[in-house]
Amino acid sequence: MPSVCRRWLIRLRIHPHLALTNTLHCRFLEATVAGLADAQPACVRISAVRATFHFCEGLTKTPDALTPVLPILFERVMSIAQGYSSEVLALCLDAIEELLKVSVTI
Repeated sequence: MPSVCRRWLIRLRIHPHLALTNTLHCRFLEATVAGLADAQPACVRISAVRATFHFCEGLTKTPDALTPVLPILFERVMSIAQGYSSEVLALCLDAIEELLKVSVTI
């Protein structure tokens, strides 16, 4: 599921006039949070971290959409950062940086 959301984000970069509806925001966040769960395989968890980064990076008009899931995202990205290689750690740190930018604007 995170790869589908990632395609949406790529489309948004290519076509900035396209906007995610609130329904798509919610579905994307649900899929991302589910992908970050400990029970998921490593490749799904890492893809969910990447999706979190790109979602936060592209989030401009409605940063408050992350408010309900922000603590969960921080917790799960931090747990992934501690258990994998340095490349994954770098990706997690980038995602955490974007999450912090969003949390400051809320």
